[in-house]
Amino acid sequence: MALGLKIVLTFCLSFSTLFPKPIVCLDPGHGTKNARHGCVDEAKVVLVVALELKEQLKQNGFEVVLTHNRLGQDLKAKNPDQDNQKRAQIANRAKAFLFLRIHTDSPSGVSAIYYPQTHPNRPLAQESQKAACLIWRQIKTVLPKTLPQGGVLPESRTKIGAQNGDLLVGSKYSRVPVVTIELVPMSKIGRDWIFQKKNQRLLAQKITQGICDYLYSQH
Repeated sequence: MALGLKIVLTFCLSFSTLFPKPIVCLDPGHGTKNARHGCVDEAKVVLVVALELKEQLKQNGFEVVLTHNRLGQDLKAKNPDQDNQKRAQIANRAKAFLFLRIHTDSPSGVSAIYYPQTHPNRPLAQESQKAACLIWRQIKTVLPKTLPQGGVLPESRTKIGAQNGDLLVGSKYSRVPVVTIELVPMSKIGRDWIFQKKNQRLLAQKITQGICDYLYSQH
């Protein structure tokens, strides 16, 4: 971590009553009672990564809010779209400076990070793109070269986004900067890699660094 960023975070920690900790809202994909079904084992592995990421962020001076912290949790939603809406509302109520949605892609998919290019709140869209670029810059350095990488992409490039006005449902209802990470495609190579604890920890470290870079870019 850059020395300047360490100084900023240490200062915020020391004077937290005057300078509240920046809040990150983590949304492990799928896994709740009325969520859409993802790839096999997706909900389990992204929850593990999210919990590891929570600890990494807390160690770096952030406050962390999770949309859910166990499989099967009931967000009191009637359908998958409402489930995603309620996740976004958690980030909104927390006044998070970043809403991070964590997924894995289908076996034929890619590692990528998506941002809401067409969000009606233009500054939110721009901040989301900035966060996406800075986080991707970190995580791409540790992904296996044999995995296909999509890079930073607008949500119009996703199937659900294309069906919903070029926005993912969770992003549509977000009132804070939001990005969606597809960590790896759930191909054999992707599954073998992400199921290793050391790689889950490595991803969490790199995502944390990217979030720190995004925070530092605002100072």
